[in-house]
Amino acid sequence: MVLIPLSASVTAGYLLPAVFAVATAIPVLAVAWILAFSVQQMGSFYGKMQKVQKWMNLLVGIVFILIGIYSCWIMYV
Repeated sequence: MVLIPLSASVTAGYLLPAVFAVATAIPVLAVAWILAFSVQQMGSFYGKMQKVQKWMNLLVGIVFILIGIYSCWIMYV
């Protein structure tokens, strides 16, 4: 609401809306770029975590089997 009367009263007022638009768009573009870059990195991180999860599932399965064998050993021997 202030930009139109201000641009009418200043000698180079026709540049004010363009400057305002660019100055407003720069932070929006910066945040969008950061979000897009972080999403791209998240995909790479997710792929690496799937490999880690595969090995952790195997390790936890082996630990559970060993605990079961130990429990049976303690109960019945």
